[in-house]
Amino acid sequence: MGITITPKQDRNRHLTYAETIVDTNATGQQLCKPRYGCNWSINEPLGEGRILTHYIGEELAIKAQWNANYTDQ
Repeated sequence: MGITITPKQDRNRHLTYAETIVDTNATGQQLCKPRYGCNWSINEPLGEGRILTHYIGEELAIKAQWNANYTDQ
């Protein structure tokens, strides 16, 4: 996962949900960066617009949880 530099004209715009998804595993669980703020999350879409959030926290802790328990081996 690399660093993404956002163009200046786009910095005040909120990301769409699709733009927040960083990685998805085989079971459909998603590693998501925040639309704004600093809390990353691990989410599982349940259908009909509903999402089950497994973990919320700062970037390094959530990425470590993702790599340890959710990433496809």
